[in-house]
Amino acid sequence: MGLSQFGTNTIKVALNHAGLFKHFVHYSRNIRVSTIVGGDSNIYKKAAGKKHLTLMHLLSMVKKNYDDLLFVSNNKNDCDHFEKMNMCQVYYVKTHGMTQQDMEYIEQTYIVSTN
Repeated sequence: MGLSQFGTNTIKVALNHAGLFKHFVHYSRNIRVSTIVGGDSNIYKKAAGKKHLTLMHLLSMVKKNYDDLLFVSNNKNDCDHFEKMNMCQVYYVKTHGMTQQDMEYIEQTYIVSTN
């Protein structure tokens, strides 16, 4: 699942370019559904931009547990908040964009291979 303040399509394109988009879809009634929620989505707007409410709603929609969720951000306060709530796994990006090293670490540490 992915949550971003940026537009949903912007995030989809970035994840696809990085080869990670395949990890942000699930199947509902044999239909492929993206689990990317951008700042322009209805889910985000209904939660008044509150990230924890958006994530809780998204988790319930896809019937997943909190430990299935990885929150990635360069906002230290958000990362600390989610860690303190013990709501999900957290990865803090120290730069204003993910590096190749960040991407490789996330893929090796958090993403379970389906091959």
